[in-house]
Amino acid sequence: VSAVLVQLPPSRTFTPDALSRLLDVCAACTCQVVVEFRHHSWLCTAALSALEAVGVSVCGTVVYGSKNWMGEFPSGLWLPPPSVLLRYVRVHGARRYRGALRAADRAAIGAAGADYVVFNNCVGQQAMRDALVPV
Repeated sequence: VSAVLVQLPPSRTFTPDALSRLLDVCAACTCQVVVEFRHHSWLCTAALSALEAVGVSVCGTVVYGSKNWMGEFPSGLWLPPPSVLLRYVRVHGARRYRGALRAADRAAIGAAGADYVVFNNCVGQQAMRDALVPV
């Protein structure tokens, strides 16, 4: 196993205590850890700096449409800071995992040098179609 994805629930907001618990979980792992936030409160300097300091990567996301179906996270493409050790991006698409990856987002992911791009926009086999087009 080269990496483990830790996906936080949409209800898990950032607090110093929540960050401390997350860091404890990450410290117990013997491989690279990537964390996927589902609440915008984690996109703060305190959280991102603390995770970077211990070598934990933050997952980039692609979510189109309104908030709440995937948690309180910004709509569109969000890429983690370029300093992360592992560039991991999850494509969720639009509401209920529908819709294709937009060309501009595909280009941005490619330009960022993503190590892994995971397609979760699986309705109607869209994930397979997106995966066949290089980033």
